[in-house]
Amino acid sequence: MVVDTTKALLVIDMVKGFLNEKTNAGPCAMYLKDAKAALVPNILREFKALGNEDIVVYLCDAHARGDAEFKQFPPHCIEGTEESEVVDELPTEEDNDLTDALCYRLNKTRFSGFVKTELEGMLSHFEVEELLITGLVTELCVAETVKSARQLDFPVTIIKDCIWPLDRVEGDKVLAALQKNYGVKVYVKVDMSSVGPPVDVTSGGPPASIKEMNVSPPAPKTVEAPKPVEAPKEAPKEATTPPRAGPEKK
Repeated sequence: MVVDTTKALLVIDMVKGFLNEKTNAGPCAMYLKDAKAALVPNILREFKALGNEDIVVYLCDAHARGDAEFKQFPPHCIEGTEESEVVDELPTEEDNDLTDALCYRLNKTRFSGFVKTELEGMLSHFEVEELLITGLVTELCVAETVKSARQLDFPVTIIKDCIWPLDRVEGDKVLAALQKNYGVKVYVKVDMSSVGPPVDVTSGGPPASIKEMNVSPPAPKTVEAPKPVEAPKEAPKEATTPPRAGPEKK
């Protein structure tokens, strides 16, 4: 007899700040074009497959103003703003007709959904035995959440057609490393290679999707060319004084 394990479907950063081009406050600086249309139907499919003992946890970027992360990325998903809300196309904790699984939301401020959140305690409380990973983005929040989960000994399955990379090639490298080094399962239901973000083919430039988000790589440091070293001038020869003669021995 096959006994079903209790699962938690983690839905990472499926919020308006990443998936909507703009909100009432204006354009979204971190908008990921095409991601919502590609992922939402597949994530809804996973909702429908859950049992009544399973849970759904939305892990949502919700930063304080002036968060340290904004030194690396443009300000985004400020707590309490529309950008930090789950997209309307996904069911909320209060309005969920797709599954009998309970839905929860946890705010996060770091890449890993386990850092400074109650996620570990929640999973322990519901005796979760397996994590199903969906959401954004493969190289950052998905990867770091998965690493944290494996450090806590949770079995992890990444559903590949439910995640989105910044760059397709780099995303696949990250998945391969998670499989090899962390023992993660990667489950493919739908081939997403034709709908993912473009592959960066520029020399030394950031992924194309990062360019669209206006996230610039760190400016290269200017290094001055070393000044030519002059050959040392020949030191003048010192005049040698003959040693003094000691007293004659008698």
